[in-house]
Amino acid sequence: MISKIETNTSHKKILLILLILVTVSISIRLYFLPLETPFKTDAIDYFSFAFETSKTHQFPSGILKTNDGWPLFLSPIFSIIGQSDMLTLINAQRITSILFSSLSIIPVYFLCKKFVSPKFSLIGASLFGFNHKLIENSILGVTEPLFIFLIIFMIIFSLENNKK
Repeated sequence: MISKIETNTSHKKILLILLILVTVSISIRLYFLPLETPFKTDAIDYFSFAFETSKTHQFPSGILKTNDGWPLFLSPIFSIIGQSDMLTLINAQRITSILFSSLSIIPVYFLCKKFVSPKFSLIGASLFGFNHKLIENSILGVTEPLFIFLIIFMIIFSLENNKK
């Protein structure tokens, strides 16, 4: 009975630490977010595809030949925001990328937990969450944070022994 209470308390502490890690990670990324500058990289293609899809509700022709998953994910977000201000939508794209990048800390923790103890899994998750390359990548507003998020889940589920 005492070990069950200790385990429950330990799970609550780990959940609290993960929540703190995600919050600090989002805060750091938002601190470095350039709110007043437009895109410089290939995120412009993703933005224009998502913008056209959200306005016309059809696939635009001639904008992006491949990799239309990220823009199709962004187009409902652009429709919900509903503004045609380009900078607002650019920042929405960047913030969505930041959220996926920061939320990747949680599945990384569970992936690390399959190999090491929960204490070391927290260290692995924090090293992943505060990697400067991933922070920079999430600020750009490109597809990699969503890709990394989904790949981590794929690895976790492929390591699962449950046949269902």
